[in-house]
Amino acid sequence: MVLAASHPEWTPANRGPEGWGPEVSSYAIDDGERLLLIDPLAPPSEIDELAASRDPVVVLTCPWHERDARSLVERLGAPVFVPPPDEGNDGSGSRAAGRSSSATRSSTSAAVSSSQPTGAPRA
Repeated sequence: MVLAASHPEWTPANRGPEGWGPEVSSYAIDDGERLLLIDPLAPPSEIDELAASRDPVVVLTCPWHERDARSLVERLGAPVFVPPPDEGNDGSGSRAAGRSSSATRSSTSAAVSSSQPTGAPRA
C-alpha cells in the first residue's frame, strides 16, 4: 500500500534544482504476520486496524525520515530500524558539508544510529 501526503514542513524553497516536491510517500507492507511501515507519514486508521492483528515494524530508509515514526512507535509498540546517517548529514534532512559521521549521529533525532531495532526513537 502506497500512502502519499503533503510534507508538513515543505516550502517552495525546498523545490530548488536538487530539491523535492510537496508530496511525499510512505509504504505499508502486510505479509500476513508483520506490518512493515516504511518512512511512515500520517497513516490512515486502517493501518491501526491491521497493526492490531500483526507485528508492526517501522523501517526508516534514512534518519531524517522520522516523520510520524515516534507517534507510531508509542501507539503500536513497534520496533524501529534505521540506517546510520550518511556522511555529511546534519540530521535535519539537509546535507551539511564538512560534518563528520560521529557528530551527525549525536545530533540526529532519529531512532537509532544503526540498523539494530529499538523500542522507541531516541531524542
